[in-house]
Amino acid sequence: YNKRYLLNKLTQESNLIEEFNHKSSLIMVQLSKATISLINSEKAKGLMIRTVARLLLKTSRRSDIVAHYGEGIFSMLLKHTDTENAQRASERLYELVSSTNFFLGDQEIQLQIAIGLAELKPSRSIEETLLGTLDAMYASNDEKKAHYIVYND
Repeated sequence: YNKRYLLNKLTQESNLIEEFNHKSSLIMVQLSKATISLINSEKAKGLMIRTVARLLLKTSRRSDIVAHYGEGIFSMLLKHTDTENAQRASERLYELVSSTNFFLGDQEIQLQIAIGLAELKPSRSIEETLLGTLDAMYASNDEKKAHYIVYND
């Protein structure tokens, strides 16, 4: 799915959260700067991004929505998932991707990702949640020790 589809689903989910008072979370994922710095070829970068996308689809539940946000950034809407469980899902995703090696000629590259996550709240707009989650993902990319960062307003 693409960004437009994601925005539609986020709006629908936000309305459902307001009506039925459940929790849902949003995760944003991209290849880490460290991994990208090892790659010279755009074709290899594209293959790695596709590998991450495939792993996202593989780990997602049937109710989750995985979408390409743009520029190698993917999002995952975890329905009926609070922040604590979204953190567990992020850990599992990070471990799965980290255990995946990519061979580029004679070079072996261990894939690394940056993850930002946030809980969808009716009290803030979809745009605010998206931007906060992206900021958390970028911060996670700069932070060496953190596998993910949670956006809290």
